[in-house]
Amino acid sequence: MKRRALLAAAITLASTTEADAQACLGRAAFSSGAVRTSIGYQSVNWYGGEIAVGSAQSGFGAARFETYQPGHSSSASTFSSTRMLVSGGTQVRVGRAQFCPIAGLGHANSESSFDSRRLESTVRRYEIGGAIGTSTGARDDVHVIPSLAIKYVLESASGTITTAGIPSRFNNRGTSHGESVWSLGFAYGSVAVTPFVVAPFGIRFLRTDWGVHVSYNFGRR
Repeated sequence: MKRRALLAAAITLASTTEADAQACLGRAAFSSGAVRTSIGYQSVNWYGGEIAVGSAQSGFGAARFETYQPGHSSSASTFSSTRMLVSGGTQVRVGRAQFCPIAGLGHANSESSFDSRRLESTVRRYEIGGAIGTSTGARDDVHVIPSLAIKYVLESASGTITTAGIPSRFNNRGTSHGESVWSLGFAYGSVAVTPFVVAPFGIRFLRTDWGVHVSYNFGRR
């Protein structure tokens, strides 16, 4: 009888416990505020911000803008770039974890020069995948949130290469690769700090990057 009571209590706890976090992305839950703003840094020298809107255990959408800020260098080469990504998904409970199917559409503009050569390019990015995470914490308003996202990414580029004043157009039909994003969020109420690592796979010339997001939720719950 005692064993049955303990089993019933465990099942009830598992079915009613909800991690108050957007665990799939390592952020604070939309129950703490329907609007989320964040700032972030990604190696090397990418800075940006994001705004997202959603509701707890339902759909969400986000728009992120990032810019590359070159450091001090004595090199004759220059590089500048901006990129934007619009994404959306939904949040699904899977036991004590949260799973989020996500899709996104991105656009980037870049300019670089070296000696007499100048490159101007536009890159279009399409991504689809999913993220899963869970939330643990000793208090209701403090959460540690490990998560993992896996994406399929398709990118196509077009632009102009100018050499000695003579322009030449190019058009890349597209390359594809995978990305894994490993995050460990720390949330206190509506504030979250989320370090992450981006590890590409299925492609040679992209390197593993790291970064951090700091986010704050506000608005109607």
